[in-house]
Amino acid sequence: MNFSRENYISNITTENFVLGESGFFLETKPKIENVQVIPSDDGGWGETWTFKVTVSDEDLDNLVVRMWLRKVGSNWFLQDANYSVKGTNVVVTFTKTDFASTDIGDWEVKFNVTDYPHVDSWDMNETAPVGFTLIQDDINITLVEGNDTVVNRSIAPAQSNATFSVKIYDVDRKQWVGVGVPVNVKFYVSADPYTSNFIEDSSVSSVQAGQFVNTTFPAQPRCTYDIGLLRWYVQAGGTGTAYKLVNSTQFYGDYFYVTMVTYPLQAVVQLPDNQTYRRAVDPITFVGYVWDDCSGVKAASITFDTEPSTVWGHCDPSEVTDYNNGTYSCTVVSASDAVLQWYNLSMQASKQYYTSSDMVKKIDSFVLATNPQIRNPRTDKVGNIGGWGEKWTFSVDVKDVDRAAYSFERMNISLWIDFGQGYELVNSTLCTAVTCADWTTVSFVQTFNCGKQGIKTFKFNVSDYWGYTNETSEVSITIEKDDVDIEFVSDPDYVDREGSATGQFVFRIYDTDRGEYVANTSTVARIWFTTNASDANSWDQGWLVHPSSDGFVYFNFNPDCNYSVGIQKWKAGTYNDACYKDELLSFYPEFEIRGQLKNLLTEPVSGSIFNVTQLIKINFTTLSECSDVRSDENPVINASVYTIELISPYGVVEQCTPVNNSYNGWYNCTNRCKNC
Repeated sequence: MNFSRENYISNITTENFVLGESGFFLETKPKIENVQVIPSDDGGWGETWTFKVTVSDEDLDNLVVRMWLRKVGSNWFLQDANYSVKGTNVVVTFTKTDFASTDIGDWEVKFNVTDYPHVDSWDMNETAPVGFTLIQDDINITLVEGNDTVVNRSIAPAQSNATFSVKIYDVDRKQWVGVGVPVNVKFYVSADPYTSNFIEDSSVSSVQAGQFVNTTFPAQPRCTYDIGLLRWYVQAGGTGTAYKLVNSTQFYGDYFYVTMVTYPLQAVVQLPDNQTYRRAVDPITFVGYVWDDCSGVKAASITFDTEPSTVWGHCDPSEVTDYNNGTYSCTVVSASDAVLQWYNLSMQASKQYYTSSDMVKKIDSFVLATNPQIRNPRTDKVGNIGGWGEKWTFSVDVKDVDRAAYSFERMNISLWIDFGQGYELVNSTLCTAVTCADWTTVSFVQTFNCGKQGIKTFKFNVSDYWGYTNETSEVSITIEKDDVDIEFVSDPDYVDREGSATGQFVFRIYDTDRGEYVANTSTVARIWFTTNASDANSWDQGWLVHPSSDGFVYFNFNPDCNYSVGIQKWKAGTYNDACYKDELLSFYPEFEIRGQLKNLLTEPVSGSIFNVTQLIKINFTTLSECSDVRSDENPVINASVYTIELISPYGVVEQCTPVNNSYNGWYNCTNRCKNC
């Protein structure tokens, strides 16, 4: 120390520093900063971790630097210390290589520094905590066995399988992952050679003995996988392990391969199965089924061929429809000149990775036939009009070309008529001759009964051995009443009008359509008589008559006073009958109606007395039994024969002559009794 003052002599005192005794020591606090946490790669727990911090002490004291660690949420622990740090801007480095998989998570590090070995409580410093994170280690997958293997699916896995084997390498720790360590290895295999549909075939949770991870393929049901070149890869790590999720393609740039094989494709022709088709008309669908050891096989190449071979009966794979379930079809139409015969159908299947199927064949798969043809329906009646009792000939032309090819072919031709309640089968026949291969006329002769009258329709249809049919259009016909002739049989020469005597008139009705006499007792006929012998048109109202069962029509005629005497005419025939047309006798037969004359003596009156010499006037009027009701017979004039006779009491007959005809119906004479 140096002191001075005015009027004083200055003084300098010097005190040497002796630790603990005299003097003092001036020190600075060490600095610590710039913390660095450096993993050897991306922060995996198995990597080498480097921790750095920068320390400065201007006093150049010897320092101790300590590194402290803790997992977030836990207590700090001393990880490491460096006791020989001295100087300024000194970078202190620590390394750690023993993090465990259980340490994965968020961590913090801090450093503190102080003089060493002399430590003053104030002479220290510390960094703020710096965070870092331990993540899963990097691994790679190394193939040991299983690439380019072959498995026969039909006997897998018992008799044919493949071993897939890998090892897992911890890249961060630079060592194989040990036995028992969880690695969650999964083996994925493509379901087929064509798509990216991968299936987890199996999984292994931990590393197995020898640090291998092995599985036997297939672990899934064998039919899970299609036939062909399958791809497979391995996945390891991920959730629940200490390793990042990786798969083998990351390291090999491609998949591994296993070829799935089986026995040759199997095929069968399903359709047609003994079926019939019309040449150049019906589509023919070929149907086949292809399968392997598991199920129907899709995406195969299929060919169909007829036997005998035909152009129209060949199907290339491009023409075949794949139903994606093993079923395949192709539809063809036979050529117009195709041979009419039975055909076999063959089929073959092929597909990549498969051995092709055998050529399989269905014998008599199908037969070609023709449809029967039919045309020109007709009858033998002009205008298709005729009586119900006539013989109707219904005709039609038919042919079936395949009769020339098959001796057993035959056509069934049927006539159908609609009588008002729908079509009824009326007749049918077969056409079996070889000539039926060309147009052949088939006819049916039909008769009807009275109840079938009216406008009706008919048609023909035809069917053949194969069940093919054809039909004509409908044709109208008119069935009308039968034509008849009325035949005269007999009549009386005369009929007495007086009394109950009758005259029998007989005729017959001949059905000219059926060629027989009508004996139907319900048939309606009538008979007419003229009422006035002098008028040929004076017909009465007619009398209803019916045939007898013997085919004759009888009428017993008892004329009354409505009929004049003399030569009358009669006629007879069908009239308003439901079954027969109206028809009469072709001529009008004649017969006589005889009346009974009645003489009325008007002079002399009864009881008159005359002398023997006296003249006696005799007069009578001629009447008939109908004079009371017929004015034309009251009196009856102009008798053809007239006489007056006198009979004595002794029986002597005497003619009175001459008899005078008044032509007014009365007659007279004058007589003197000679024998009185």
